[in-house]
Amino acid sequence: MGTTPMFGWRRSFLRFLYAISERHRSMAPPYRPLAPPPRRVSATMEEYHRHCDEVGFNADEAHNIIKECIDGILGGEDYNQNKINQWTASIVEQSLAHLVKLGKAYKYIVNCAVVQKSAYGFHTASSCFWDTTSDGTCTVRWENRTMNCVVNVFAIAIVL
Repeated sequence: MGTTPMFGWRRSFLRFLYAISERHRSMAPPYRPLAPPPRRVSATMEEYHRHCDEVGFNADEAHNIIKECIDGILGGEDYNQNKINQWTASIVEQSLAHLVKLGKAYKYIVNCAVVQKSAYGFHTASSCFWDTTSDGTCTVRWENRTMNCVVNVFAIAIVL
């Protein structure tokens, strides 16, 4: 008999919390995305989709494309924290645009990290579960005296 009022109190408190959450939910502003929408690469996948006889991802070709993009953007620059967002965005956008222009039936994911060089080093890893006969990855490591850059490209074959 001594525990009944406690359960009644809990039930009342839970009802109170539910009422507040419902009131709060009804007053919440409509959903708005926090980040701006992603920029569109200059062409659609359909424009570049061609059936090609080549099977598998050419990592050497992707490596050269990415290396040229990094050299063009970071070459001759010293580490500047205020420019990191601009540099990484430019590297991934240019790399993606050049990869898409190859006209191969792939979806691409491009990742870029730029860090200031230090005595602590920089370590990264990735893992994929996919069809190794058609999909592929390429990692480009670049450095100068003030910074390190690592770009990962993941290519997933489009199977129609």
